Amino acid sequence: MSGEAVRRGVKVALGTDAGAVPHGRNLQELGHMVQLGLSPLDAIRAGTLNAAQLLRLDQSLGTVEVGKIADVVVCEGDPVADIHLLEDPANVVLVMQEGRIVKRGRAVGAGV
Repeated sequence: MSGEAVRRGVKVALGTDAGAVPHGRNLQELGHMVQLGLSPLDAIRAGTLNAAQLLRLDQSLGTVEVGKIADVVVCEGDPVADIHLLEDPANVVLVMQEGRIVKRGRAVGAGV
């Protein structure tokens, strides 16, 4: 992805097989996307809805909706305010895959 592609409105999706970041650290790619001109929210969409649409799986993946597969990452802090929060696995406090908790980190703020 290039800044020119972003400037021209090309829809981008998060991917892990190009070797841009080490395996298991693919959320670092979101920060790179922001550096190239995407907003933090658009970078998150690149890793969720856009990726699901690219794979033609958006009827079951990509957004949090009733009837869809619940793959969810919860982090400490607001990644829309600071996309780099997602780069550090220590900030990821909960991961759900297909509705099952597969990682539970330190306690999330009160009321959550």
